[in-house]
Amino acid sequence: MNSTFMIAATGSGKGKTTFVTGLLNLLKDKSVHAFKCGPDYIDPMYHREILGIPSTNLDSYFCDDDLLKGVFNDNAGKINVIEAAMGLYDGIGATKRTCAYEIASKLNCPIILLIDGYGMGYSIVPLIKGFLQEDNNQLIKGLVINRISEKYYKKIAPVIENETGITVYGFIPKIKGAELKSRHLGLLSPIENNYSERVDLISNQIRETVRIEEVIEACKHNVDRNNETSNKKSRLLDGKVIGIAKDEAFSFYYEENIKFLRNEGAEIKFFSPIHDEHVPEDVDAIIFYGGYPENYPKEISDNKTMLNSIRVLPEKNVKIIAECGGFMYLLDFMKVQDDDYEMVSLIHGSSYRTKGLVRFGYVSITGNNYEAKGHEFHHYETKDVEYSSDYTVRNESSGDEYKGIICDGNILAGFPHLYYRNCPELIIDFIRGKYNE
Repeated sequence: MNSTFMIAATGSGKGKTTFVTGLLNLLKDKSVHAFKCGPDYIDPMYHREILGIPSTNLDSYFCDDDLLKGVFNDNAGKINVIEAAMGLYDGIGATKRTCAYEIASKLNCPIILLIDGYGMGYSIVPLIKGFLQEDNNQLIKGLVINRISEKYYKKIAPVIENETGITVYGFIPKIKGAELKSRHLGLLSPIENNYSERVDLISNQIRETVRIEEVIEACKHNVDRNNETSNKKSRLLDGKVIGIAKDEAFSFYYEENIKFLRNEGAEIKFFSPIHDEHVPEDVDAIIFYGGYPENYPKEISDNKTMLNSIRVLPEKNVKIIAECGGFMYLLDFMKVQDDDYEMVSLIHGSSYRTKGLVRFGYVSITGNNYEAKGHEFHHYETKDVEYSSDYTVRNESSGDEYKGIICDGNILAGFPHLYYRNCPELIIDFIRGKYNE
């Protein structure tokens, strides 16, 4: 029997990723698949670290209802654990649009609400009541209370159940040594957090104090899984070989983008701008996704054979797609602290670190009769870069419009991260060379 549920919380930093990965570790021998709401790259790294298979993003901004269900169904296992983003009802700006609850509603997915009980007494009850009041589809099936002592849990759990009618499935006390460290783009990676050494601590605690089997039982047969697969069979990239940068500096990518390229017939060759001497041979296109190139500027800059092998690609009519950190890699220089590091120099300009977020949130991109949806989240900005005049980027939250895309015959680049399945024509036409016609 299949079981699907979302782990959500009242806000960011309430322990969702810690709880979900500990839970996945307990369930990894039971055909479990992990999903992450929204455009997050880092939390899925933790899911993949535990399960050994890619996690899948579910995003109701990138996907219409049919595509969202299709992405879920294409990847679902016997047990499916969906990690929410931010607070359950937090969407674009001060709205619920694209929030985790919207995704759960579209999938008819039950929700287990993780409540951070640290520093709270009876106030936890009206907090829960408020979240239940917003649950118009009655998807919240139970609670787990985080960061609370066993002694107080035994006092408050019966009160919660009596006053709200919701089941409390257990609690998690503060676990010494299980804290996850963060940086400007979110959590550190699993390797940087030494997570393989911590996850058993978390799993063992969950096994002792959370009734997981009851959660699985309560969440059976709830999700609509009758939607037909949304994968296209047209294979418009048959015969194309695409190199994709993938290493510690370039690690932010949507698994669905890779699947999309393969479903269209492309052969994928991964390579490392840090460790390899040159790009793969005989490629038709190269993709540089985002990541942390600013953490490895010397290693990237010192790999001159790699830089030189990329510089000649446009002369060979090889298409290059680059986003965020990959876009910064194609510039002349990257400034890290007070040092300028030489980059590829296919795009004139340089990048530098700002004091805060430059842009954040979902964006729509229009130009040349194409429409695409993406996401920006970066602390770096550029100078002396000339963006294409025929593409406009619009931030969905602020409404601000600006030029932020470079698109010519051989380079498609900018800060936005793209989700290919909502803009297949743009990606396919670019790789196939329509801009050269």
